[in-house]
Amino acid sequence: MNKLLFLYFLSFLCINAQAQETISIGELHPKLGGYVFSISRDGKHGLVAAEKDLGKFSWSDAEKKADASKSGGFEDWRLPTKDALNLMYENLHKKGLGGFSREWYWSSTEGIVDSSRFGVWLQNFGDGYQFAVYKSTPYYVRAIRAF
Repeated sequence: MNKLLFLYFLSFLCINAQAQETISIGELHPKLGGYVFSISRDGKHGLVAAEKDLGKFSWSDAEKKADASKSGGFEDWRLPTKDALNLMYENLHKKGLGGFSREWYWSSTEGIVDSSRFGVWLQNFGDGYQFAVYKSTPYYVRAIRAF
């Protein structure tokens, strides 16, 4: 009986310790696979940027590289949306976190480049500027995942 009571108490402590773990924006969180850059109000969900860039690629290759990434042992990586990319810029890069280049990064958000062609939104991590460009030029890729 004492052994059973001890195991119950131990499991209670472990569950309580896990429930009290706080996650902060800007934190490099290995259990989540990278840098936390967005958290829901309840603190249970959010977005994580991979620890490193995947390289420079055209947009179609960038999308494939992000989807195929297994960074941190996770397999649910993807390109960030235009808005998520801006959160990475604001919440990580501007605070000196994440090791981003002061270069252009791809998003997954399509946009109109001119009246006849679609492109994809980019963000410059030097000055924060965003605009849509054609998909063929190579730019940096940083994958993200939700938790």
